[in-house]
Amino acid sequence: MALFGTDGIRGLANRDLTAELALDVAVAAAHILVETNPDKSHRPKAVVGQGGGFAKLKNEFINKNGYKSHWDRHAKAPYLFNPATKIFITYDDERSIKLKTKYIKKNKLAGIFFWEYFNDPDENLLNVIDKSFN
Repeated sequence: MALFGTDGIRGLANRDLTAELALDVAVAAAHILVETNPDKSHRPKAVVGQGGGFAKLKNEFINKNGYKSHWDRHAKAPYLFNPATKIFITYDDERSIKLKTKYIKKNKLAGIFFWEYFNDPDENLLNVIDKSFN
């Protein structure tokens, strides 16, 4: 059973978890994947870490400092990539949060779980959630 996305929700429903109990997840923190190859083995290695919050991404990284914002049409979420440093950052933005809230309402899920609230001090993402449900 898939753990995330539509397949994850359907999988939980198939295990008798009703939609009223299911939540979608909004993440205000960024997750970083750094491609490295220090031993010259031509095998990519990865270092994963947390990259700070949405406010930091918006102020310092989104289409700045060599990072270009892209949209993953399958995940329905943005990501950043810096070709010089080979750093890949996934995150949620206003557009992806709005799509998540639309999915929640359409499927009559119980609500949304907001992760890393302190990483959205300007409440950019929280305001999208509030407007979508009110």
